[in-house]
Amino acid sequence: MQISKEIQFDYGHCVTYHESQCQNLHGHRAKVVIVVEGNLITEDRNPEMGMVMDFGKIKKLAMMHVHDVLDHAFIIWEHDPRAQTIQSISNKVVVMPFVPTAEQLAKWVFDQLADKISNEFSTGLKLTEIHFYETPTSCARYAPH
Repeated sequence: MQISKEIQFDYGHCVTYHESQCQNLHGHRAKVVIVVEGNLITEDRNPEMGMVMDFGKIKKLAMMHVHDVLDHAFIIWEHDPRAQTIQSISNKVVVMPFVPTAEQLAKWVFDQLADKISNEFSTGLKLTEIHFYETPTSCARYAPH
């Protein structure tokens, strides 16, 4: 069985050396859909009986390890020639080892959550994919399996 939880946040970024206006500093309202797969919990008197896992537990992890890190942050590639200047004028800059495209951010979100979901909860539970919506009509999907 698969379940999903959505979180949203605002962020700024630029796509270094891109041919279009995306090379400029700009912002987005991200929507991230986290897809988790597992068996239904069947133990009697378990508060999560009939669930794969409580949606609130996914939300708590996602808020802590994704939302709180990226919300209202400016995300920039460590080798962008503007990185040092941006860090000097902004309170919340997240420097990444990659150009912060939707595709790369989808993989980053997956990497932040995969082990936490499989290690902190019931055996067999796993993160299967991330959908990272940069805009309402543009989405990158990362599913390594």
